Amino acid sequence: MKLRDVLRPEHIVVPLVATTVKQATEVLADRLVAAGVVADAQRLNAVIRHTWPEDMVSVGEHAFLPHFRTEAVRSLATAVGISPTPIRWEKDPHRSARVVIFIVAPLREAAEPAHRAGHHDASGDHRRSGPDPG
Repeated sequence: MKLRDVLRPEHIVVPLVATTVKQATEVLADRLVAAGVVADAQRLNAVIRHTWPEDMVSVGEHAFLPHFRTEAVRSLATAVGISPTPIRWEKDPHRSARVVIFIVAPLREAAEPAHRAGHHDASGDHRRSGPDPG
């Protein structure tokens, strides 16, 4: 798999207009829906709304990486947004970044069993919890 397989030019949002990571994630999810890589837009939006993490993976002060596993998508997909102003993490207003990288993959592409990696929401979708294993 190559980067262009999961991040196409139509998955990039510049400028990304959002003030919070959740708003930015919703904008990037809409971009993936518009690009045709989401099989079930309502399910993806529900996963974002109902399984929003208590903490967020970030790359220093440079980028946030919201990521979800759900059958709302057919395959691994990524959307990237770059904001002209800092986007803040809702749960810690001192954390901010201008880049948001949204990653979404179907459950079947999980690298480890779901019962060890995190939890399921009511729709059977999965979100990783805790730090990435590396």
